[in-house]
Amino acid sequence: NPLPGSYAAWVETSFPPGSHLDLAVSGMAGDPDGDGRSNFNEFALNTTPVVADVPVMNFAWSMDASLRRPALAFERPVGITGVRYELQSSTSLAAGDWETVATTPAEITTVGDVEHCVFRDEVNDDSAPTRFLRLRIYGAP
Repeated sequence: NPLPGSYAAWVETSFPPGSHLDLAVSGMAGDPDGDGRSNFNEFALNTTPVVADVPVMNFAWSMDASLRRPALAFERPVGITGVRYELQSSTSLAAGDWETVATTPAEITTVGDVEHCVFRDEVNDDSAPTRFLRLRIYGAP
């Protein structure tokens, strides 16, 4: 049996039994619902791989003591394993200008089997005139 929270466990509950071994359907790079997001992305962001849905992800302001900081808020499954999340920032959107600013959530709220996570930038709202954020998601041992 696959480990709870693993991609393999998610495949068992997210796809019909006959498709578990068909990598075009249940493999990490598969996109059976045609929404443009891989199964790995669907797993990491708590969406359904057979329904063209949209992950819950929003820009947010996150308070750090008295400082208001830019952040991204999103959902992920409770107990997920094998996934790394990085908040990256850039001042120009140029390919080489992105830097990782957070690898752990500043805030987590758990509701049932979903974690609502907020990854916060290190700058406050007054220290950078233009700032772009993105979430990088990748597999990790």
